[in-house]
Amino acid sequence: MYGEWISDSHCKMYLIIDKNNHGIYSSHEIDNECMNKSWSGTVRYTNSHLYFGHTKFKFEKKPELLDGTDSVYKCKPSATPYNNCGVKYAKTATMTLKNSIFHSSEVITYYKIVDY
Repeated sequence: MYGEWISDSHCKMYLIIDKNNHGIYSSHEIDNECMNKSWSGTVRYTNSHLYFGHTKFKFEKKPELLDGTDSVYKCKPSATPYNNCGVKYAKTATMTLKNSIFHSSEVITYYKIVDY
């Protein structure tokens, strides 16, 4: 679970989960729909849910390893500055999460591109 996860959702949501079990769920998109979508906190998970602080996500598809042959050319979520960078990253894992009913109930597939 530790690492940086990207998505192809409208808001380009991403997840960063560090080895201290702290996480960020956010977006770099400058769009009125996306600007207020950011939560952080202690990360924990059960067999059916992933939590960032009090924000609950349901596993629609649990994390699974990929063979790493598919890749993406982009900035990793923690890159500073975020714009004007781009590196080829292998997609090493995938998972699909459903947002909490309080946070749009959107279903998003994430791909891990950086392992911690």
